[in-house]
Amino acid sequence: MTGARDRARLRERLAPGHPMHVHAAAVRLHGPLDESRLRAAVRDDVTIQVVPDGDVAELARAPFDLTGSLWRVLLVRRDPREHMLVVAAHQAAADERTVALALAEVGWRYSDIPVA
Repeated sequence: MTGARDRARLRERLAPGHPMHVHAAAVRLHGPLDESRLRAAVRDDVTIQVVPDGDVAELARAPFDLTGSLWRVLLVRRDPREHMLVVAAHQAAADERTVALALAEVGWRYSDIPVA
């Protein structure tokens, strides 16, 4: 895996901040959302950025600071009952399939956490 990461970091140095370095997956959430349950469903080392409605693709594909976390979770509030959950990762950390699985895992963990 370190060889793949080294190649990804080299590509990042050659074309810094290019969206091709970011893999993202998103799901639309309908109905009320329990943000505390959602935060509990996400890994401890990844924070959820709550953002207003906007260009989701642009937000998801924003460049990563390679000295920080290579994962990003965005919660886009469309209205009180409509949200978009986006999981994104730099290619040095994950491929497209891994990002999709991470998004699915957040959903499974969210649904398994008891309602307070």
